[in-house]
Amino acid sequence: MDVKLRLLTAILAAFFLIDAPNGVQARPIELSEEVLKSYLKDGVPQYDQVNLNHHKATTALSQFNDQYVLGIGAETTLSESDDPRESIWVKQQQIGVQQTLPYGVSGGLAYIYRYEKFSAFFGPEYGLKKFYLPSLALTFEMDLWKNLLGSLDSTKVRHIKAMIDKSKLNKKLELKKLHNHMRALYWRLVAQDRRIQIFKNLVATARRGYRNMKRREADSIADDGAVAEMAANLSSAEANFRKSTIDRNFLERDLKVLVPTLQTYTIRVRDNYVGVRRAVAESVNCSRAIGRMTSIPYDYTEYDELIRAVDDELRLKSEELDSYDDPDVKLSFVGRGFGLDEEWSEAAGQPFALEKSAYEAVLSVSVPLGLDDTEKQLVRNEKMNASILRVRLAAEFKASHSNLQKNFAPLAEAVDLYHKSIRDQEDAFKTTERKFRQGRISVFDYISSQNTLLNSKLQVLGLEERLILEMLTYYSIFNQAPCSFNRKS
Repeated sequence: MDVKLRLLTAILAAFFLIDAPNGVQARPIELSEEVLKSYLKDGVPQYDQVNLNHHKATTALSQFNDQYVLGIGAETTLSESDDPRESIWVKQQQIGVQQTLPYGVSGGLAYIYRYEKFSAFFGPEYGLKKFYLPSLALTFEMDLWKNLLGSLDSTKVRHIKAMIDKSKLNKKLELKKLHNHMRALYWRLVAQDRRIQIFKNLVATARRGYRNMKRREADSIADDGAVAEMAANLSSAEANFRKSTIDRNFLERDLKVLVPTLQTYTIRVRDNYVGVRRAVAESVNCSRAIGRMTSIPYDYTEYDELIRAVDDELRLKSEELDSYDDPDVKLSFVGRGFGLDEEWSEAAGQPFALEKSAYEAVLSVSVPLGLDDTEKQLVRNEKMNASILRVRLAAEFKASHSNLQKNFAPLAEAVDLYHKSIRDQEDAFKTTERKFRQGRISVFDYISSQNTLLNSKLQVLGLEERLILEMLTYYSIFNQAPCSFNRKS
């Protein structure tokens, strides 16, 4: 029964692509460059991360502006004392002069407030307390050094806007790089399918040779050594076929990690080796214009704009950090007017409507000690980040462009020479295979001719794949290059 169940499961897996261990149906999907591009915005974690990073930058400005919105506050007070010296009248006299709260008074306080972008804080308040009605106050605070008239806040706003500009540009560049990474995985899958086909044909050829040698052995024409050599050749071909299949599974896994929505699919690619040849020809045509350039085409890249954006952000960040160890000098002012309530003042034996007013002005100065080194370190860190990016991008500009100019044309010529060689080798192998069937050449000569043709096919495929990947890498840096193979993301 177990044998029949396993057989039935294998049949279902073959026809309906059922994953036997998990029982999950894997539907086939045929991908092309255009189809894969449509998945770029469909649950790709790296795409979402790029958008999230940009959203964080834009949120920073909203978060900064939120401190200037109008607010409403409320307080409640309850105090009591048995000390006759702290009578209502004594404290009422004191509050008129010193702005202290009276003992034996309960009540509430409501106020509105707002921080202004010119570095000031103000807010009128209205208080309802026993014995004192009403109490009106105006509070005003202002920075006289670090943020005089909002100078530091203005720098922070310009710094945040520079961050947003840099993030917007970085988002565009990162999405272009992600799109080209997806395209690279696609063409690697197409090339791998070609390798699988090459090894599949090799297995069929090796199997025919092995059967031929077995017949010769039966007719006492070939010895055991020749049969063993053909068997080893067949085993090697089958091993390479299995390995190429496994390598494709790894590529499919990488694509599914990049695009999780493809997890439930079995991936097929629309393009075949003809598509590879077409992509190579398109890349070669694009490279010819690049090869004629005498200098690095900065007009074809937006990374130089990113460098300028980083420099602008660094300049504004440095201005902001310049105040890190500055002293704090603040001025605060509170003015208040109040009077006695009629009902409670009569009960307390005090005259009614004794209006009072008071104000308080405070100038505070604090000087931090030992922060100069920290400020210098913060500025140094920011400059180092910008310098690292600048050096890295400059290296990528030069390396990508010079590499394409020096190596692309020779690689393309090597591909053409390999194809010419393969055509000659295929004709030669047909002759070799016929002579082998006739027993006119040795097993070693037959296998040697077969392996030479195999290696040439694999070599040219590797070079073609490299040409495509090199061009995609180039377009990840020079993202504005006017070329048909530089697809829009």
